[in-house]
Amino acid sequence: MAERVAKPAGDTAPAGDTAAKKAKAAKDDKTVKAPEPTPRERITKAYRLLFGRTPTAEELAAGLEFLSDERNKKRTDDFKDVPVTAWNQYARVLLSSNEFVYLN
Repeated sequence: MAERVAKPAGDTAPAGDTAAKKAKAAKDDKTVKAPEPTPRERITKAYRLLFGRTPTAEELAAGLEFLSDERNKKRTDDFKDVPVTAWNQYARVLLSSNEFVYLN
């Protein structure tokens, strides 16, 4: 009597069909990667997450200026040997803002 081999439910190709196996493997390997968000989009998302609103024009301009300032690009943290990026510093600023800390 022939031995039965269980196949995954989605595998409908015949056992010897290597072309179908290669196509399925290529399909499984493809991952859709979203494009990197712009600084403007990242700032807007941070404001929505933290404050439940979009940033004003002044807040957006201040954020973009802070992130583009060369002094904020990379430095070492006072407590660790891990580089601190402008985004790390900007997140700290937002998290320590009066609007985030206190309820109205």
